[in-house]
Order: sequence, then C-alpha cells, then structure tokens
Amino acid sequence: MSKLKKLEALDLSTNRLTCLIPGWLGTLPNLFFISLNNNSLSGELPKELFRLQALVSEKHATPTDHGDVELPIYAQRANHSITALQYNYLSNLPRAIYIRNNSLSGNIPVEISQLQHLHELDLSVNNLFGSIPYQISNLTNLERLDLSRNHLSGAIPSSLSNLHFLASFSVAYNNLHGQVPSGCTQLQGFNATAFEGGNPGLCGAPLLNECQQMNKNNNKTTNVEEVHDNANGIPWLHISVALGFIIGFWGVCGPLALSRSWRYAYFEFLSNVKDRFLG
Repeated sequence: MSKLKKLEALDLSTNRLTCLIPGWLGTLPNLFFISLNNNSLSGELPKELFRLQALVSEKHATPTDHGDVELPIYAQRANHSITALQYNYLSNLPRAIYIRNNSLSGNIPVEISQLQHLHELDLSVNNLFGSIPYQISNLTNLERLDLSRNHLSGAIPSSLSNLHFLASFSVAYNNLHGQVPSGCTQLQGFNATAFEGGNPGLCGAPLLNECQQMNKNNNKTTNVEEVHDNANGIPWLHISVALGFIIGFWGVCGPLALSRSWRYAYFEFLSNVKDRFLG
C-alpha cells in the first residue's frame, strides 16, 4: 500500500487491525483522509503521520478534482452517537485523521503542529497520556477536536483560543486540572459536557465549579512573597530566624565567655537586682 502514491482517502475502520500504525502512511503525497476507528491498534502515534503533504502544504491542501468519484461516500463520525455522513464526491471528504477507539499510548507528538490544513482530529478512547501540546494551536483550520477518554493530564493550553473555526470540542474523561482558559471564548462557548467527567481538577466557565481565589486583598503581599520564595527554592523565613538567634545569642553570651571583667560586672548586676527584690 505504500506504493499507492495517488491514494487520497483510506478508511479501514471497524476491523480487527492490530499492532502499530505504519509510518509509511506519512509518505503518501495525496492522502488527506484517514479513518482507523474501532480497531485494536497499539503503540505510539508515528511522527511520520504528521508529515502528510496533503495536510501540511498549501500546494497539496486541495485534493485533485480530476477523476473525482461521484458515487456517495459514507464516513462515520463519533460524537455522542455514531453518525454516518454521506458525501457525494471524494473531494467533499474533510481533511481528517480519525483513530478513535484503539489502544494507542504515549504522548501526542508536538509534530502535530505541521498539519495546518487538517480540519478534523479524533484521538478519543485511547490510552494517550501526558499534556495537551500547545502546538495544536497551530492547526488554525481545525473544526473538530476530540481528545476525550484518554489519560491526558495538566492544564488546557490557553493557546487553543487561536482555533477560531472550532465547532466541536471534547477533552472529557481525562485527568486535566486548572482553569478552563478564561480568555478563550471559543472554548467557553461549548457545553460543560465537553470538559466534565474524569477531570475533577478543572474549574471555571462553562463548568459549575468556580476556581477558588488564591489570595485575599489583605494578605496579597505576604502570599505573593511566599510563592516567590517557594518558587526560588530559598527558605528565607528559616534563614532569618536562624541568623537572629545566632546574633542574639553570641551578642550576649559572647562577651561573657571571652571577658572576665564583663562576667564579674554581669553577675554583680544580677546580685544587686536580687537584693533589691528580696530587701
């Protein structure tokens, strides 16, 4: 299949395919639609997959219209329910990569940023872990992004606000935490179900649980200093207490230990004080 240089669409979904996704898929110059949903593929996402020329280069972004297939083409899309979409021409298929419901593991490669002409990406229901790479924000033509039901952690990158055409989005059922980026009106326009489930650490609109205020106004300076000290890893409070004790102790006891006349004067002073109280 690696010799099919004119191949534009590949749908092998709902089979019993196993093992790794072959890297040679990324060498097919005209391939712009891949569907590998509902198989048993394992291993990591091959970096070669994110070098598809039809999704990287503007020169190859538009599929060839010569010899376009005119029969109805059906492609499955998994939202809350499986939907079969009909396309009348091959060129009407979205520029998409669907690898839903497999056993993929590892991180989402940062090389994904090269697919600037990708319209739909579905990596849901896998075993992907690590953080969501902020480089996804380079996919400015992305209309649909589904990363739900994985083991992704960390925060949702605020850079996703660059995805102005995003019409469908889900990161539900992961291990994400932090605030849903407040400046991303694109993200906050989605329903809470796009974030809920398995993400107890997420907060902020459109979720109902509000993010707790970190500092009160009257303690703002102290808390900021403590955070700054902790960030630098230097325990200034402990150092100042230790220095104060050392200076105070040796400032009083040092002269008594080193000078006999001081000791005599000190004990004579204590004796006079005692006589005054007892007399």
